[in-house]
Amino acid sequence: MTPSARPGTCRVWYCGRCRAAYKSAPPLVDTACSCETSVWTLHPTTVTVPHTPPAPRPQALNDDEARHRALARPGRRVQVTFEADVDTAWLTRGADGHQHLTVLVITDDGQHHAIDTRLPGVRIDAAQPKEKDET
Repeated sequence: MTPSARPGTCRVWYCGRCRAAYKSAPPLVDTACSCETSVWTLHPTTVTVPHTPPAPRPQALNDDEARHRALARPGRRVQVTFEADVDTAWLTRGADGHQHLTVLVITDDGQHHAIDTRLPGVRIDAAQPKEKDET
């Protein structure tokens, strides 16, 4: 059964020999019976042909987005670094009794990120001071 482009509900009669559709009313389903004489069935089957969404249009990627998509694979090990200003930092005591530091930072575009220093591989370093433009 190969649905055509129109969605909807129709009645389909299947061949008793090859089990393919030989007739549909209204003609929403393509007939696929290749028998010279179909073995007719008495009762039709009601078939709902779903609406198929249009295929997504391809998008042009810039070099950075293409590189990021290539890196975004499950299990791929990556290193993420960015510069941000420390907004707040606090100590919390875990269930095991040890204290750990959580740092809330704000990037230049205004996004907030919470950095949990317990996670393996987390490293916080001081950034170089920003140079002031003299105008």
